[in-house]
Amino acid sequence: VPATPLSHRNFIQNGAMKIAQRAISSTASSGYNNLDRFRWTGGGHASMAGTIAQAAVTDLEGFSKCLKYTVTTEESSISAGEYFWMHQRVEAQNLQCLSYGTSNAKISTLSFYVKCNVNGTYAVSIQKPDSTDQIFGSTYTVSNSNWQRVSITIPANTAQGITDDNGIGFDIRWILFVGSDYTGTSNTSWVDTANGAYAYGHNTTMGTVDNSTWEITGIQLELGSQATPF
Repeated sequence: VPATPLSHRNFIQNGAMKIAQRAISSTASSGYNNLDRFRWTGGGHASMAGTIAQAAVTDLEGFSKCLKYTVTTEESSISAGEYFWMHQRVEAQNLQCLSYGTSNAKISTLSFYVKCNVNGTYAVSIQKPDSTDQIFGSTYTVSNSNWQRVSITIPANTAQGITDDNGIGFDIRWILFVGSDYTGTSNTSWVDTANGAYAYGHNTTMGTVDNSTWEITGIQLELGSQATPF
C-alpha cells in the first residue's frame, strides 16, 4: 500500500458506476450521455450503433453496478479512420501529487474490472495535454467472458509537467474499436501525442460483431506501483 491515505486515494470519479444522473441508458455515441463523468467519443462509422447503459452486476463480489456497452448494429468492417472509445478526464489540479516535470515524479497505477464477450487485445491510453502533449498506453487481453481485473502501471514523467489548474490533467481512454490510423505508433513509454499512439496494440473485432458487449466497473487511479483493493 503506498504511503497515502486509504480513503480518498482514487483520482477517478464514479468508478463503481453507481451514479447516472442524466439517464440510465442511451443510444448516443458521443458526449456525456448517462453515467456521470464518463464521456464517449467516436467517428468515421458507416453503420455502427449501440447502447450505453448502467447495468446490474450479480457475478462480481463487492460491486452492484457497471457500465455496459452493447453493439446493436455492427460495422461490416473497421475503416482506417474509424474510432470509438470511452474516457474520463481527470482535472490537472487533482494530479499535482504526481510531481510530473520534476526529478521526484511518481509512478501511478490504473486498475479496473472488465468483462467482454469478444476475445482480443484491447488498448487503454492516458493522454497528458499540458506542457508537451504526451501519451502513454498499454493493453489487456480478453480470452473469456468472465470478469477480470486489469492493472496498468503508469511510469513517472520527469520531463513534462501538469499545470496546476482546472484543465485536463489526464484524459484516460478505454478503446472499444479503432482503425489502423490509431494503432501504429508505440506508446509503451511517454511519447509525444500522435493519432497512431491513441490505441497502439489494439486488435479486436468487437465493432463488427452484433450483440457484442463490453462491461467495466471498479475503476481506480492511485499513487504507487501496486493496485490496492477498490
